[in-house]
Amino acid sequence: MLANATVAPTAYYTNNVSLRASFAAGGKVVTFYSCLERKSSSSARNCTAIGSGNYSIATLGDARVLSMSNPPLLAQQLGYKRLLVERAGIVYYGYQDQSGASKSTLRLNLTAANALLTQLGIPVIAPTP
Repeated sequence: MLANATVAPTAYYTNNVSLRASFAAGGKVVTFYSCLERKSSSSARNCTAIGSGNYSIATLGDARVLSMSNPPLLAQQLGYKRLLVERAGIVYYGYQDQSGASKSTLRLNLTAANALLTQLGIPVIAPTP
């Protein structure tokens, strides 16, 4: 889901865009859709096809993994690829970071974190050995 991706056409919808996919019975073709999100139930409405691609299923360990290729530009804004993973008859969803994507995260070390917590009046972190 992409927050604030478009302007809602009426008061019935949020500004979120819900991305959906459908799978063809043959040829391993996937069609991608952009859907409006209903305010009252968050359900997808008024879906429009925005592209197509292919899907493949690979076995990794004890799991079968369905991955999709050639996502539309709208889906590429997410920064990850959606995967479907089947293990022991149960289907889970997962993600894979896009190749070449770099992530920079800044975190406070213990000294800096405790200084900030002290200023905020929150108990400091005391790691256990």
